[in-house]
Order: sequence, then C-alpha cells, then structure tokens
Amino acid sequence: MFKSFVLIILIGGLFSPSYAQDKYFATLDVSRIVPISMGGAYVAVEDGIGSVAYNPASVKFWALKRGLRFSLIANPVASAGLLLYYKDHQTTPLTDHQWWNVARTLLKGVVFSVPSFQAGITFYEEPLKRYKELSEKNIFSAKQFLSNHYETAFMRINLADRFSLGGTLSYYTFEDSGNVKRQLGASYGVLIKPARNLNVGIMFYDVPDVIQNIRLPIERLVDETVNVGLSYRPFRGTMASLDVRNISEETKPASREVHFGMEQQFGKIVGLRGGYFQENETHKKYFSAGIGLLSTNIFRPDNAKYDNADYVFNYSYVIERSDLKWKDQWHLFSFLVYF
Repeated sequence: MFKSFVLIILIGGLFSPSYAQDKYFATLDVSRIVPISMGGAYVAVEDGIGSVAYNPASVKFWALKRGLRFSLIANPVASAGLLLYYKDHQTTPLTDHQWWNVARTLLKGVVFSVPSFQAGITFYEEPLKRYKELSEKNIFSAKQFLSNHYETAFMRINLADRFSLGGTLSYYTFEDSGNVKRQLGASYGVLIKPARNLNVGIMFYDVPDVIQNIRLPIERLVDETVNVGLSYRPFRGTMASLDVRNISEETKPASREVHFGMEQQFGKIVGLRGGYFQENETHKKYFSAGIGLLSTNIFRPDNAKYDNADYVFNYSYVIERSDLKWKDQWHLFSFLVYF
C-alpha cells in the first residue's frame, strides 16, 4: 500500500492538476529533501546531513564507537546554477569575485567523528521562503541565493548507548527592507532510545525574531518552540515516523500539529518515501513523496561506509490540497557528492 501511495504521488507530480495555483522548484542547495519527503517528521530520525536541521542529537554519519572519521560533501548544482546566473545576466566576463563565489559554493559540508562525538558544518543551506518570494521560475535560479542562505555548525555527543545530546549554531544571511543582514540562531536536541528500534527525539528551535517564520513553509518550524518526534523501524530498511510541532507555545503557528512519514529502502540503490500533515490554522493538507537513488556507500570502502544510506540523488514532491482542490506544488532536488 505504501509503495502504491508513493507511486501515485510521484505520477501526480509529472501530470499535475491544471488548476494547481503555483509551482516551486527548490533545486539549488537544499539538503533537507529526505525530511520534506516524509512530511517533515524527522525529529527522531537518525540520519546524516538531513538531520542537521531537525535535531542535532540525531545526526549520525558513522557509528559513534568507531575511530576518527572525516568527510567532505560537495554540491556541484549550486556552483553550476550560480555560474549560469552570472552568464545569463551580464555580457562581460566573470570577475575574480564571481569566480570565487562559484568555487566556494561547491563545498556543502565538512564532517568528522571520534568515539562518542560527531561534529561538522553545512554551508549555503537555502530556506524555502526564498522560493516563495522568487519571481523567476527558472528551475535552477540563483537569484538572491547569496543573500538568502545560512551556514550551520553542529555537534552530537553520545552520553550513553541510548542517550545523545546535540546542538547547532546557525549564521543566517537574509534580506530585510532591501538590506542584507546577518544574525545567529541555534537549536538544541535530545535523542533517547527506549527500545532497540524505537527513537524519541526532542528539539528546541530558535532563530532571530526578524526571520522567525523562515522555515514555516512546508517544514512548519517556528521560532522558540519545542518539537517532539518518534521513529520506529519494524524491519530492516523500513521506517515510520511521527512529529508533533510546537508543543510549547499555543499562540504561534503549527501548535500541536502532527506530521507523519514513512521510508522503505531497497538495498543501496533506491529509497522510497511518503508523508502527510495538515496545517492547524488553515486546515490545508499536504501530501509528500520522494525517492533517493544510489547510496554513497556503494562508492566507499568498507572501513569508511556511513551508517545511513545517504543517497547521492534525492527528489521530493509536495502538493497542497484545500477547498477540495489541488493547489501549490513543490519540486525539490539535491545532488550531493561525498568524499
């Protein structure tokens, strides 16, 4: 049944209803594709780069009992998109500064691990709010990219086999009243494993007040709120997850909002995902589905394999339904290369 649901949603993305209101293509530098495919239900899911923005205590590239590990993550899509943007919007050759921008956006992340501790930095992560405000519908548009993104330093400490703590510090670059500003935000998380295949996650999310709703579209994360989640793996390669958004502040959006997600992996080749949630304030329903292709572990030696699939290619499709009609749609894509 889950496979059929995923196929229906994916086909719906290709043959979308003609009366859908708008389409958004987030393809340049979003690493949160997997959580979004699963309805955002990711606070208790142990994963690699996808977990950084949902619960730093759940970030797990390698088993925490192994020795020193180090990895670089590259995103050629961001560099290519920025290069095309420069060439399409000027007749003169690129300046040295522009070439530097193209080069530096190639690096997506740096990760290292020692026993019981993992840390790293992710670069140029895009908020989906940028696409809500983007007038260009170019599928790889880099307009306002360098003035709307954030970097995140993260860490996870494993205090016991079944208990972890984590934290992030994010540096936001954003436009406000025509000016580019920069401010800091943070998140803190806990991951508990009460049973072998069951995870419980708690995450506190805090961003600058001026951009407090920067992750409200699709992700439904609001400033200064506590979010909780459960994830369960009944079989190898199968996972179900549930999140409850904003259990701490009833006056803010997404109060007690429930999100559901599922994933089924087929070896190191394919992962299928689906998710659902309904906005509390508007009662809009959101259906999501996604696919991951080619686990990074296929290309890595046995002593350097990740604990998770970490697919190289990821695609997510999200569609809104309200007033008995299909409305806004999102297409999200990522291509990350791990070294």
